[in-house]
Amino acid sequence: ITLEGTVVLRIDRGRWRLQADERIGGIPARAALGGAVNTTRLQHSTLGGSITIPEVAPRVVIDLLRRTGLAALDVADVEGTVRTDIAVSGTLSAPVIEARGAGHIADVAPLVPGTGTRNTKREPLVAGPADVEFEATLREARLRVTLHDFNASADGVIGLRAPYPATFDISAPSVDLERALRGIETPVRTLGTVGATARVSAPLEDVSRARGTLDVTSLDAKAGALPVRLAMPARIEYTDEIVDVTSLDLVAGDTRIAASGRLP
Repeated sequence: ITLEGTVVLRIDRGRWRLQADERIGGIPARAALGGAVNTTRLQHSTLGGSITIPEVAPRVVIDLLRRTGLAALDVADVEGTVRTDIAVSGTLSAPVIEARGAGHIADVAPLVPGTGTRNTKREPLVAGPADVEFEATLREARLRVTLHDFNASADGVIGLRAPYPATFDISAPSVDLERALRGIETPVRTLGTVGATARVSAPLEDVSRARGTLDVTSLDAKAGALPVRLAMPARIEYTDEIVDVTSLDLVAGDTRIAASGRLP
C-alpha cells in the first residue's frame, strides 16, 4: 500500500509513531499509528492507533479490501458513500483491526442475488435507497441495513473468509404492497400492507445454496375491489432452490383459501 501526501515516521526512546495524511493506498485517509519497538524481534513490536477514511464510494473500500487481502469478495458496484473509522492494536506480526462505519447506498437492487437488472415490465429494477451501519474485524462483519422504501431493516453477519457465509434477519412490519410490486405485472391493482419477518443464510461465493424462512405475520390488502387478509400467519421455506409453503391461509372476500406444498 502506498502512502501519499504528508508522512511522518518517528522512532524515539524505543517507541515509534507514524502519521499520514491525504491518501493511503490511493484513497483519501488519515492515519495515526504507533507503539513500542521490539529491537530483538521487530515483528513483535506493538501496534496501536487509528485510520480514518472519510466519505468515499463503496467500490473504493471494496477495492482496498481486495488489495490488502482482507477479503476477495466480488461485490456489485453501487452508488453511494461510506465512512470508516479503524482502530488498530496488537503487534506488527499479529495486528488486531476493528472497523466501524456508516454508509448510504442510492439503490440496493444490484446487491440482491438473482434479481437481474430487469423486471417483468422490462424496466430497470429499483429497490430503493438504504442506510448501512457496520462493525468489522479481520474475521467477520456485522451490519444493520435500513431499507426506507419498504419500512424494513436487516441485521446480518458476514464471514470475511471464503466461502463468506452470511446470515441476515429481516424485519418488515408494514410494507406498502404497491411499492413492493412496482414493475411486476398483476391482473388487478393491489393495494394495502403486508408484515413479515425472514431469516436468510447463504455462502456469498455461491448464493444458489441459500436457504431461508419467511413468516408473513399480517396482510391487509385489496386486489381490485376484493379485500384480502390472512386468516392466520403464513410460513414459506426455501432450501436448495425449492420453495416449501408450510402454511398459507387467506380470506379473500367471503372465500377462505388454504394452501401448502412444494414448488420446484
